[in-house]
Amino acid sequence: MFQEMLTRQDPAQNNVIFMFSVMLIMLAFGALQSTCEPPTVEDILEVFALFRGPRALWNIRDTAETELGEAIMSGDKLEVASSDLITPGAEEIFAELDNAEMDEVCTEAAQLLRITWATVKLVPNDLRAMAYFPAMADDAFFTKVAEHDANALLVLRHFAVVLKAHEERWWVGRWHEILVAAVDTAWPKDIQ
Repeated sequence: MFQEMLTRQDPAQNNVIFMFSVMLIMLAFGALQSTCEPPTVEDILEVFALFRGPRALWNIRDTAETELGEAIMSGDKLEVASSDLITPGAEEIFAELDNAEMDEVCTEAAQLLRITWATVKLVPNDLRAMAYFPAMADDAFFTKVAEHDANALLVLRHFAVVLKAHEERWWVGRWHEILVAAVDTAWPKDIQ
């Protein structure tokens, strides 16, 4: 039913589709914490793909112009931190990324992660900041993660600091631990 709704161009259904896609993210995040087997990087990528759905719906269906868009964006707009904002502890957190020789795709993802972290520090209770990295990272980055590229996995592993900042949410919980464990398991054996 949800797939059918996505294919229709029915403005009356846009709000329902958008909110359902957001609920899917929360449910998937919560459900992955209760699996019997430890989640893999591939499992995590499937959940992260859900973040891209609301972004696409927002862009394609002009959700921002609806009552839902106004309700979601009421109050302060999410202030995305500038890439040159230095947050306390960021140098230590991202030192490993700074020292890695990365291609353009991973460098851009690392920069997006820094912006996400700075945004979380700037607006700590705004969950939109947590969603910023998985929603906005380039598809090429997620392809590299799926291929277990060491630099892409390194960037993804550092997303755990953002998740840890929101661990008190029931649906986020111990996701930072799940992410680190999955990346460590997927880490290429020939790289130390």
